[in-house]
Amino acid sequence: MSKFENASLQLGIFTGILTIILYTSYGKPHFQGIKFKDGVCRVTSGEQTRLGDFPTCSCGKSCSREYPCLYITADYVGEAGNFSGALYHNYWAKQADCVYRTDECDSFDENVGHVYDYFKENIAIHLSDNESYKYPTWTSGPIEYTSSVWFNCSGYMKDFAMYQENNYSLAKGLAAVLVPGVIFIICALYLACRWCVR
Repeated sequence: MSKFENASLQLGIFTGILTIILYTSYGKPHFQGIKFKDGVCRVTSGEQTRLGDFPTCSCGKSCSREYPCLYITADYVGEAGNFSGALYHNYWAKQADCVYRTDECDSFDENVGHVYDYFKENIAIHLSDNESYKYPTWTSGPIEYTSSVWFNCSGYMKDFAMYQENNYSLAKGLAAVLVPGVIFIICALYLACRWCVR
C-alpha cells in the first residue's frame, strides 16, 4: 500500500468516526427536535422512581453516580394536535425518560438538589400555591396536579412526548453531518495535490 493510499484510508476512518460522534451527540438531537411542534402544556401528575431504581450519570472514567428521576405527565394542545404524555426538559432528558437529566454529575445528595431545583424553577412555577410545594418523592408515590396553568412547550404526538426547551433546528443538524464531509474533501484534495506534485 502506497503512502497516499495509507493516508487516504486513515483519513476515511477518521472522518467516519467523527461523523458518528457528531451525529450522535449533536445532529440526532436536532433531527429529533424538529419533529416537535409549538403548543402549550399543562402539568397533570408527577412521580419519582423508586429507591434502587435511580438512573446514573457519568462522573468520569469508571465513575457513575445516581440521581432521582422525576416522571412528569402533561396535557398538550398545539400544532401537533391534542394529547397527554410525558414532559421532558429536552432531548437528553427524554433519552433518560426523566423530566430532567442533570448535566452536573455530583454526589447523590447534590444531584437530589439539582433535580429539586429544576422542579421548583420549571414545574412548580406552573402550579398554584396550594400545589407548588408538592414535590414527588420515591415514598410519596404518584401525585396528581389539578391546578396547573398552561405554558409554552413543544410536542410530538407519535411519541406522546413534550419538550419544555426546544431550540433545535434542521440547519444545526445538517451542519453536524456536513462538517466531517467538508473536512474529508479538503484533506483529500490536499493529499491528492501532494501526490500529484510528487
